[in-house]
Amino acid sequence: MATAACLAVVTPADNRAVAHESFATVPSARLVSDFFDDVFKIIFLDQFSATPELQRAALRDVLARSIDAGAISHFILGRFAAGQPASTHTPAITPTDGFLNFAAAAMMRMAPHRASGPGPVTAPVLVILTMTMRRDQTRLVQSELILPNGRSLPLTWEIADRPSGLRIEDVNCLGISLRLMLRSAVAEAAAEHPEDAHDLGRLLGSDRALAQISGAPGSP
Repeated sequence: MATAACLAVVTPADNRAVAHESFATVPSARLVSDFFDDVFKIIFLDQFSATPELQRAALRDVLARSIDAGAISHFILGRFAAGQPASTHTPAITPTDGFLNFAAAAMMRMAPHRASGPGPVTAPVLVILTMTMRRDQTRLVQSELILPNGRSLPLTWEIADRPSGLRIEDVNCLGISLRLMLRSAVAEAAAEHPEDAHDLGRLLGSDRALAQISGAPGSP
């Protein structure tokens, strides 16, 4: 996509409105901003009207249509995705479903604690900075997450062009890949619990995987 590649210019980080608007027509950047806006609405704007169960289901729907959950799940499972002896435990759900459920639950942890009454909630702001493309056609959307405490975190979104459309396949924060971090956690959990080696939902729900998420930069 030559047009998108030509738009790989740095937009001043202190001009957030312009940064958001200048990439509004770039499909990869729009995917990221729409994804963030949808998550923002569910976590921050619906917090007083929706139950945790409804919020989790809504987040799962946003994730399912925005990310390549199947490819991410296969990558996270790594060598445990195939070629392993039959497990004594039959997974109740597919690896993709296990990942989506885990991701939605993990995102729920970003929600602010419910206040005693309605009122404004300070939420993070995502600023799209640049858009580039690798030789393998993976789109890289560089962004900055401005947290309520004023701290900023650089986020790089990897976007793949799939038959179903553009999909997010990874997010890097301070150079740390989310799917690589989860793959490492799952490998350790599967080594300790080989009976669950095919059940991504159980492996991601392990204390080790949750600890990896809790230790991620900018996590609560």
